[in-house]
Amino acid sequence: MSDSDLVVEGWDAGPGLFAVRRPDRRLVGWVATADGDGGGWGTFVDGRQVIDAADGEPWLSQDPQHAVSLLQAALGPQIT
Repeated sequence: MSDSDLVVEGWDAGPGLFAVRRPDRRLVGWVATADGDGGGWGTFVDGRQVIDAADGEPWLSQDPQHAVSLLQAALGPQIT
C-alpha cells in the first residue's frame, strides 16, 4: 500500500480475499468482497467485520484499496 506500512497480498481462496499484513508479515486484518460478486468490499479484524460505532452498519467500500484505508482507520493511529 503506497504511503503505508501495510502490505496487501492475495489469497488462494479466490480473487475477492486479501490478507493485510505489516512488513514483518504479522497479520492485521482482511479485506474481502462482502456480497460475493465484488460489488462491495468489507474490512475484517480478528475475524469480525468492522462496523460503524454510530449506526452499527458495516464499513463497506467499492474497491479493495479503499477498504484497506478503512482498515487502517479501524486499527487506529498506530498503523500508518
